[in-house]
Amino acid sequence: MKTLDVLQLSAHEHAFLEKVRKTVHKVLPHEPLILFGSKVRGEAGPESDWDILILPQRVTSELKHEIRAALYEIELEEGVVINPLILPKMEWEKGRFRDHPIHRRIDEEGVLV
Repeated sequence: MKTLDVLQLSAHEHAFLEKVRKTVHKVLPHEPLILFGSKVRGEAGPESDWDILILPQRVTSELKHEIRAALYEIELEEGVVINPLILPKMEWEKGRFRDHPIHRRIDEEGVLV
């Protein structure tokens, strides 16, 4: 998987992604975050959101709420929208999402945060 150094991000954007990574890792210390979407493709406009795939071993509604609430604080601070896609890792790798078009897109363009 590609890493952030392949993207042309500003220092502020790098700091923003580091803040997102640290925030998610407070809840899920060892889970990778994968950036995808218009920010990765270089098609982002001023109103574009930040699409981030998070793949914990187990997903509950409480876990989703905790992650989204933590990220919402960053959204308020930064004035941006973060769109976390939170899916069980096994379902992503071998389950119903394996053949979904979003899976292929993230495989092609995803960048490890």
